[in-house]
Amino acid sequence: MTTKNANRKLQAWIDARTRHHLTHAQIQMARELGMNPAKLGKLDNRDQESWKVPLPQFIEEIYHKQFGKTAPDTVVPVEERVRRDREKKESRRTARQQRTAATKQGGDERWLNGKDFHLADEVRYMQRRAAERSGRIVTIGALLLFSTDTGDAWILDPADHLATRIARDGLSTPVHIEETDTSFAVGWQGSYEITGGAFIFADSESGRVTTVLGYPTERIVDQISRVHDNDGNK
Repeated sequence: MTTKNANRKLQAWIDARTRHHLTHAQIQMARELGMNPAKLGKLDNRDQESWKVPLPQFIEEIYHKQFGKTAPDTVVPVEERVRRDREKKESRRTARQQRTAATKQGGDERWLNGKDFHLADEVRYMQRRAAERSGRIVTIGALLLFSTDTGDAWILDPADHLATRIARDGLSTPVHIEETDTSFAVGWQGSYEITGGAFIFADSESGRVTTVLGYPTERIVDQISRVHDNDGNK
């Protein structure tokens, strides 16, 4: 669903709440029940069909029957959902603009704070750079992602020396990411260390140790040091 269509659908729920005199909680119940806001009028016609219960009561009764509770655990007004969607859209637009500016300027390093990114989006971005054989380094909070002109890409947790490959020879590789609005988790495949020009990866499942030469290890180490220095100065 596009953002424009999503906003139109949310606006339909806002209009339905006003038209049928429903509360925020009742609108959320109706949405969770999969009701169509455009068809609530057929249910809210007690003047013509007096045997029907009022629409607010009908929604609450069906919700209780379906979910075994009288109201949602947390009620989020539709207007708040619209605001959150708008903020996410703006954050993603800012991130895209930063990528474009960095590419035009020939830069290969970026910093993103917690409000300006979605980790899954950044992983896909680095996978595309790897497919283009384009070197990039991205620092996201405590994490570092990099791609190389050989078509490889990795995500690193320098604090714990954890690593997961996200591209090999220009082809994306699977990576497990769980992400919410406030946190994320990565399925780490193993540990790494950098010794001189060597990037050494130890696979936690197989125990196999791989040494790769040719990665921009000096810039990676420098980037990690600069991030740690910035954290120490906060």
